[in-house]
Amino acid sequence: MNKKIYLLLVLFFTIKSTFLIGQTDSVKKGECTTDTLIVFGGPEKMPTFVGGEKALFKYINKNLKYPEEAVNSKLEDKVIARFCVRASGEITDIRILRGQYEELNNEVLRLLNSMPNWEPAISGGKKMCMEYTLPFNFSLKSRKEIKNNKMSREKKQNTPNR
Repeated sequence: MNKKIYLLLVLFFTIKSTFLIGQTDSVKKGECTTDTLIVFGGPEKMPTFVGGEKALFKYINKNLKYPEEAVNSKLEDKVIARFCVRASGEITDIRILRGQYEELNNEVLRLLNSMPNWEPAISGGKKMCMEYTLPFNFSLKSRKEIKNNKMSREKKQNTPNR
């Protein structure tokens, strides 16, 4: 008798877990939930910025502005943001996980809100919603070095060849 109950319980949980793997959730606006519930493992492909990591860093370096009021106040920080990359590639649900200064946090929010669509995560051959976390370093020393390098390049471009 105990063996029959044990087998029935095993069968029940096997059927129940199989059902859960294929279950789809409704995607609520404002929440980064997946279209398909993944019980084990992660996606086959993580969300990526179009062009890859190098293109992402290039985009950030070109478009992230160190706010003047933060420069004048000598504010430095590492801001960590999390956002959802939707199945469409759209960036939504942006939030700051860590950041001490409103000026720097607002700049990260501005940049992420203006970012082009990404390539979404893929699981089971289907595009899916997935959260992504990015750190942003605001360093006055780095800013000064970047500015000096830019001025040096411009100077070389304007110098006639002999």
